[in-house]
Amino acid sequence: MDCFASWPEVSRTHAPPWRCTERTRMVRRLAILVTTGLIGLAIAFLIFAVAERQSGKRRLARTLTAIEQAGEVMDISELRPPRIPDASNAWSALLRFTNRLAVVPDAMNSLPTVWIWATPGALLPLGSETNGVSVPTTKRDQSSAGDSLRNSLTAAQDLREQIHDAMARPDFDSQFAFSQGFFELPGDTTVLVAAGKWLHAEACLGLMDGDAPAFKRALGSMLRLLRHQSRQPLMIGQLTRQGLTIRAMGLTVHGMNDERLLTPSDLSELRDAWDRFNILSDFESAFRMERAIALQHFQILGTDPARRQEALGWAGELRKMMEVEAESPWQRFWRSWIQEPLWPWLWADHDLAWSLTQWNERIAAARRARVSYWDGAAFDISALDVRSGFLKDVPMEGVRGPSLADRIRCRFSLGGPELFPDHHYFRTAYRAEAARRLVVAALQVHSFKRDHGSWPKSLVEAFAGAGGGVGPLDPMDGRPLRYRRQDNEAGFILYSVGTDGKDDGGSTEVEDQEGQYRTPFDGKDWVWPRLVEPLSTRSTGPDRGLARPRDK
Repeated sequence: MDCFASWPEVSRTHAPPWRCTERTRMVRRLAILVTTGLIGLAIAFLIFAVAERQSGKRRLARTLTAIEQAGEVMDISELRPPRIPDASNAWSALLRFTNRLAVVPDAMNSLPTVWIWATPGALLPLGSETNGVSVPTTKRDQSSAGDSLRNSLTAAQDLREQIHDAMARPDFDSQFAFSQGFFELPGDTTVLVAAGKWLHAEACLGLMDGDAPAFKRALGSMLRLLRHQSRQPLMIGQLTRQGLTIRAMGLTVHGMNDERLLTPSDLSELRDAWDRFNILSDFESAFRMERAIALQHFQILGTDPARRQEALGWAGELRKMMEVEAESPWQRFWRSWIQEPLWPWLWADHDLAWSLTQWNERIAAARRARVSYWDGAAFDISALDVRSGFLKDVPMEGVRGPSLADRIRCRFSLGGPELFPDHHYFRTAYRAEAARRLVVAALQVHSFKRDHGSWPKSLVEAFAGAGGGVGPLDPMDGRPLRYRRQDNEAGFILYSVGTDGKDDGGSTEVEDQEGQYRTPFDGKDWVWPRLVEPLSTRSTGPDRGLARPRDK
């Protein structure tokens, strides 16, 4: 029977698709096929998800077991420095002045940098100002440069006394809690860095005024601050400490060249103060704390969606600051619709295990840095960037980057490579430690000059009366720091071989040909600066603003 017999004639040429036609059967078969496929994909994804989750749990368990078997502590409370009574706690003494410390007067922000170069390696006295064309260094100019700074410091005399009082205490302990996770940055970093700025300004003014007591007091408190910060349990604190070390080095360079500021006993006391701390030895403990915080941090992210979104946003901002390449449309789709929604269930354990492994490698590199020199540790340190995925397609024998699976799982989370200390962190630490050792050696050389009337022929001679030995070793190659006396007692040349590990004879040629000589660490060798006397602004000729080294 014709199934359309009862339909009006007009409808027979437009048969509806749901009637018993071949098209209906094809649609049904297609629907069944699609449904079966979707069910199959769901089952496959469920199997994959269960396998991936169990794999992550096993991987994390192996990682934590390895850390435990190595005797490593993962408890934050055990890694924190012992609590210090408030009566002895420098940080507690400054905490109530946080707001005032943070408001730095304009005069301190515009303070001439400690490094004011006449030529590479030749340093003008503090108070000189240069714009690259002229060097107005008359006493009138120097006085004007210090007036606003003097007024700002005088207005905050009570605050400055509180800083000195705090630094005179035995130690500091940052009493912040870690319960909120990794991105709750501690207040002590802000407080102590701000205190360092005020002490630096006070020492600079003492140099410009020739005020020996003020200069020695400020520099002494600054060195105690550097020693206090050996207890800083986070990497950000160690990085700020390294910056303060370079500033304190600059102050010491200027001060030891003026016999009116530092007596022979002052030089000896300063040398001992610089010798009481070590930048590289405190690096490893900060990495251990960061690793323990990473464990707690992932636990928070896995259970708190709001904090997870906050963390992912923060990671995105960090990638922008570090100028990491922008996401492709595919990467953005993967992150927004797959990686972020599924991360807590599928990849959190994988990501944490990968993150802890990265911290383990950095702890091992920091341990190597503490007992080795740059040439010996540089390969291990550079390999970190390859293994983390920070450097791609960089051939290093025996070193592989993260697997494809880990790139998929961990690319967009807080375990990403951009968030781990890289090669530059270690190089900065070595630079600060080299600066510290150069200061110790230079102070001993100046002490010898004061005692004997001439520069020593070698560091061995300089240190003969200070316990003997060859003096501090160069952390860049493990050999004694290079030193030679210049002809006619004109001075001395003291230097480290720098990051290339090659002795270039004390060359101040700029290592980066596109850069400028802004600090002693920009040259091929890291050369101890020589101080020069500025000429009057009445001087003329091509050498205007330059002068001979000071004669002692």
